[in-house]
This record gives sequence, structure tokens and C-alpha cells, in this order.
Amino acid sequence: MEVLFDHLARAAAKVGTQRLRSPSATSPSAVYRQLPDDALNQALWQLGELQRATEALSAVIAGEMLTRDEGRADVTLRRIRGLTHASGDTVERLLRVGTVVAETEQAIDAAATFDEAQPLWRERGVADATSSAAPSADEEGDTPLGSQPVHLPWAAPVALAVVAGELSAETAGVILRGLAPAVERADVRELQAAAESLVIAATEHTPEWLERQASKICWRLSSPVSVASRVREGREYRLSLVRP
Repeated sequence: MEVLFDHLARAAAKVGTQRLRSPSATSPSAVYRQLPDDALNQALWQLGELQRATEALSAVIAGEMLTRDEGRADVTLRRIRGLTHASGDTVERLLRVGTVVAETEQAIDAAATFDEAQPLWRERGVADATSSAAPSADEEGDTPLGSQPVHLPWAAPVALAVVAGELSAETAGVILRGLAPAVERADVRELQAAAESLVIAATEHTPEWLERQASKICWRLSSPVSVASRVREGREYRLSLVRP
């Protein structure tokens, strides 16, 4: 969480500096009318960073509220709407994203240290990257820690990007909603890989593009042909292990 709070504080400070440079201005419009194009572009970019960090923190708080409400989503939804006056879609998105962040953090907290739980934490700069490499995942997509595996949810890449301040709650919600229909039929490792690919693509594409791409991936992962193919491949691999 320190990553998000620091990011939010820095962004707010940078945006506020623009006003401080023009103390004689009487309105925000007057302040920004005095800025050259490059400074105006910079201010808008900083506001975007601020908005992304704010949304991410709102999602994290929503997830914590759900935990304190003992998983009663309807109670939490009403609570958030009363506090933020946001639309139903916005509140549901915050709750969806906050839930996967909480689930991922709980899974990682089950390990002795962050970096032993999953190398993705180190890759995103959330944990210390100086320690030895984490153990590789097994066939179920889990990372062993001693005799106990760490079960990371399929949406862990999305949660990690949100915590690192790399992904807005809106974009995270698009990815989660797009891949969700495949959860019941797809392999955890495939879903994690799909989520990670969309997180990476989010730096260059719009939420609308991500939504279309997520739908395509979801269809591929959940289609009967794809499922049957993966089952057959798994069966053939297991047979190859026992054949002389």
C-alpha cells in the first residue's frame, strides 16, 4: 500500500505546484491559461496519474470494507454508495477489484516473505528484489513454500499491477470482467497468463480494446474444443510418464 500512497502524494504535490506558481490567479482556469502547451500536457498527465492512484486506493478500501462486512456484498455496496455517491457500476467495479487485491495479499501473506510467494511481486517492485529467486510454480499454478503451496488467484497479475499503481481500477475492472466467464473451465495458469498479457497491453491500449481482447481470450479458453484439447494433452502427458 505504501507504493500507492506515495504515488498519490507525489502526484497531488506536482499538480498543486502549478497553482502555487501563480498566486495571483483567482481560478483554476486562469492558472492553466497561463501555462505553455508542454506544461498543460504535463498537468493533465499528472492528473491522470492522480486519478489512477485514487481509484486504486478506493478499490483497496472497498475490499477491506467487504472483509469487515463479513463478505456481505449488498451491505458493502450500499455503504460505499452512501459514502461516495458513485454509480452502481462504479461501486461494483471498485468492489470487484478490491476483492482480488485482498485475495492476492492474503495468499502472499500466507508465505514467510513476499518474494518467496511469487516472483511477480519482485518484478513489479513491491518487494525486495535482492533475495534469491522464488521457487517455480507447479502444475496447479501454485508456488511451493516448504511443504505448503501458496495458492495465488488467477487475477493476481491484475491485483499486483493495481497495488503498484500501474493499473487503474477502471482498466482492472475491464480485464476482470472480460476473463471472468472462463474461470469455471480454464486452467489457473492460463488465466494468470491471460491476465498478465492484458495488464502489459494496458499501457498501450484503451479499455475498449482490452475489453474486446479479453472477450476473445475468454472465448478461446472456455470453448469446448479448447477444453477438450487441454484435457487430451494432459492425459497424453501423464501416460507418457508411465510408458516403458
